[in-house]
Amino acid sequence: MTRIVPSETCGNSPKNLFVQDLAIAFARHDIDFLLDNFSDDIRWHIVGDQELRGKDAVAEWLRSRQDSETAELVIEHAITHGRVGSVNGVTKCGQGGRNEFCNVYEFTSARATGVKAITSYVITIFPETLAKKENIKHGSRYNKKQGAENHPQLVV
Repeated sequence: MTRIVPSETCGNSPKNLFVQDLAIAFARHDIDFLLDNFSDDIRWHIVGDQELRGKDAVAEWLRSRQDSETAELVIEHAITHGRVGSVNGVTKCGQGGRNEFCNVYEFTSARATGVKAITSYVITIFPETLAKKENIKHGSRYNKKQGAENHPQLVV
């Protein structure tokens, strides 16, 4: 079971709670919830990886990831305004790695009744990197000024 640490900034905003629920559904592999809230012509751009078009392509990609384990999801912020929303946080994998992420959503309407586009930014930090807390390949390093002990942030 995935441990969830929700955002403290959602408040009473239904749209903020909606984008937080999307992040939780991704972490728990709740494909039915996700597909129920995606438009048929959804576009999902995973920056640096691929772009998926249409609900069938997204469903296939999600099902291909169903066996991956998310031990914990920490949601730092969930914010919305008009027809857009965003959620960022950290997922911790069962193998000890982690992903720092930000998903930007474009809704089908200002009421946020569905999602028509997603842009995902994900930085994977491998267990050996966390253990060493040294330079990451390609000259990246941790920004120790921002609490790297608890939440290392990648500076590229």
